[in-house]
Amino acid sequence: MPIDYSIHKIFHYKALDIKYKPISLLELFTKVRKVSDMLVDVAFFVYLTKDKEATNHLIELTKLAETLITQANIHTALIVRNVKDAKNVIGIYRYSAAMEKIIDSLLDIAYIGLTDHSPKEDIAQALLLLSEEVIIKIRANKNVAVNVSEIHEKYPLDVILQIHKDKPLVYPSEKISENDILYIRGLKEHINKFLVENGYEKLTEPIINEDVKQVLLKIIFLRDAIKVLLDLSHYVLITGNKEIGDEIDEIEMFIDTYHLELMEEIIKRPPTVHSITNLSLLILISKLENIADATEEIALISLTDEEIRKIFGQIYEAIGERCISLKVSKNVSLQSLLSNIRKYGSYIPAIKKGNEWLIQTKFIDREINLNEGDIILVIYPKEFEEEVNSILKNL
Repeated sequence: MPIDYSIHKIFHYKALDIKYKPISLLELFTKVRKVSDMLVDVAFFVYLTKDKEATNHLIELTKLAETLITQANIHTALIVRNVKDAKNVIGIYRYSAAMEKIIDSLLDIAYIGLTDHSPKEDIAQALLLLSEEVIIKIRANKNVAVNVSEIHEKYPLDVILQIHKDKPLVYPSEKISENDILYIRGLKEHINKFLVENGYEKLTEPIINEDVKQVLLKIIFLRDAIKVLLDLSHYVLITGNKEIGDEIDEIEMFIDTYHLELMEEIIKRPPTVHSITNLSLLILISKLENIADATEEIALISLTDEEIRKIFGQIYEAIGERCISLKVSKNVSLQSLLSNIRKYGSYIPAIKKGNEWLIQTKFIDREINLNEGDIILVIYPKEFEEEVNSILKNL
């Protein structure tokens, strides 16, 4: 099938003319981490919806990420005066290269969704809505045009991206103006409550064959695993935490096997009779695996070079978030544990039971028991370290 040149042109824009700004590496890396999370959600949204407006938002986010990465490289180049300096900062260039791989893969995912190689509409809709945690894009009406904190107080949702006057805001402003575009993430039941109470149409449950559904749920798991890996890799980058780095390595190896088995399943037992949809899903899975590889590269940067670890360690001191790996010593309900730690802004993105990793995003509650020997990764705000640790020490 021929490629639509107009779509191709959107994704292949001219090189950006980036001006140097005296901005700290802390601010740069914090923003890149935030933008990378947005890019995953918006790229996946474009792939599934063919939304041209969302495509423009994705390109603007990409340009923002590339600008931040280039500014970090310029900033680094300015402090290199000799061979020792150059060796000490090489990790920043390696980070930039890994982030470029991630961005390229995400743009490829979105691009495929806009071409004739996109999945059929019913499959795309199912992929969008089968997940326990969903993303919606709305234009703010007079009911929503209040402020972000009011939405967060009333609903357990995250406003992950605000587009104000066609520009993406890395950190949503307190004030939401009417006609701002909002991307909101949360559990489907909470999203629907928000939509109905504010004058929007609720999401409908997709009707899909059970065999197809199981394949799509595996793809959703893979996407969620990538998001967790990306978040954890940035944490390891700035902390040099070897324990978490080892867990990332295990999760990435698990994803390696998982994605190959999933691709083999789709080839041997095609989930749909539509060959282009099956091909599209295979491409999506392949691109997600490319992102997983690049995220591990990010985690390894500060684990393999002591000098780099010192540099990122200085940045870490200013980051208000902590992550620990904990082996459970007694049986406990996951839901009970989450209810205790969530009041302090903490959550559990990954659980290892035996040789299997369970990945869960921020709002998901699974009715499972944690058993002795299970490993959990816990993320929590620095200011509540004492409170969270007092809960975890009883495990």
